[in-house]
Amino acid sequence: MKAAAFPLIALLGLSAGCGKPKGQAERPQAVINFHQLFSENCAACHGTSGKTGAGPKLNDPLYLALASREDMRNVIENGRPGTPMPAFGFARGGTLTEKQIGAIVDGMEKEWAKPVNLQGATLPVYGIAKAPPGNARRGQAQYMRNCMMCHGFGSFKGIAGPITDPNYLALVSNQYLRTTAIVGRIDWGMPDWRHRIPGHVMNDQDISDVVAWLASQRPKGYMMAENQSTDNSFANQSSPDSEREPKR
Repeated sequence: MKAAAFPLIALLGLSAGCGKPKGQAERPQAVINFHQLFSENCAACHGTSGKTGAGPKLNDPLYLALASREDMRNVIENGRPGTPMPAFGFARGGTLTEKQIGAIVDGMEKEWAKPVNLQGATLPVYGIAKAPPGNARRGQAQYMRNCMMCHGFGSFKGIAGPITDPNYLALVSNQYLRTTAIVGRIDWGMPDWRHRIPGHVMNDQDISDVVAWLASQRPKGYMMAENQSTDNSFANQSSPDSEREPKR
C-alpha cells in the first residue's frame, strides 16, 4: 500500500500546483506595452527606436505633427498594398487588436512628439488624396531643382541614393514619396521641405509635381498595385500622357 500511495500523492501534489505558472508570458493580444509592441511589430523596418530603419522615420516630431492619429492608425491597420508595409489589423489578417494599434499610436506621440518650430512656413498637406494633383512635366523641373544634387539625374550621380531607380520606386507608395519629400530623413542627412535650397521653401504643388514625376518613372507593371493602395495615391497623380498645364 505504501508503494502504491506514493504515485497517488505525487499526482495530487502536481494537480494542486496546476494553474498559471509564475512568469508565464501574456497572450499576444493582451500586450499593450508600447515598447514591446513596437519592437515586435515595427522595429524591423522602422528601426529599434523609430529611426535609421529602411522604412520611414517615425521617431520624428515633424512627421508626428504632419500625420494625424487617424492617418497613423489607418496605415498600421490597413498597410499600404503594393509596398512592403503589411496590414496589422485583425480584420485585414494581421495580428494586432484595435487597442494595440491605439497603444502604438499613443506611445509614438507620448515618446517622440514635441512642439515643432516651422520657422514661419506652412505645414504642407500630408495625404495624397487631399493634396493638389501633380504634374509630371513640372515635376521633373522641380526634381532637378530640389533633389538632383543629392539623388542624381541621368548620368549624373548624386551623393545619396538614386530615388529614380525603378526598383526602388516599385517598393514605395506615392504617399511615402510625399511624406519623405516633406519631412526629409534627418537621420540620413536629408533636410525637410524648407531647407533644400536656401531661401526657397517647396510648396504643396511643388511636392505634388515631384511625386507625380517620380511615379511616372515607376515600372508599368506596378501601377495597378499602386492604384489599389488604400491612400489612392496614384489615382490622384496626373499621368504623363494626360498632363495639361493649368489654365492661367
